Amino acid sequence: MEKQKLDEAFVNDKDASELLGVSIDTLRSLRFTNRGPVFYKVGRSVRYSVNDLKKFLKESRHQTSEQK
Repeated sequence: MEKQKLDEAFVNDKDASELLGVSIDTLRSLRFTNRGPVFYKVGRSVRYSVNDLKKFLKESRHQTSEQK
């Protein structure tokens, strides 16, 4: 059977934490408190879509306003 490529890439905790620039513990804490990026659970394994990680970063963008 020929291998098929996925339409999008998926990564584990370690790779996701590196992409986001946070520790694995921080990423797990965000997941546990439902404040982190969307994730997929396959058995006991957790996977993140690279597209979802990019979306999470964009949605997490904040700009400070100047105080007058």
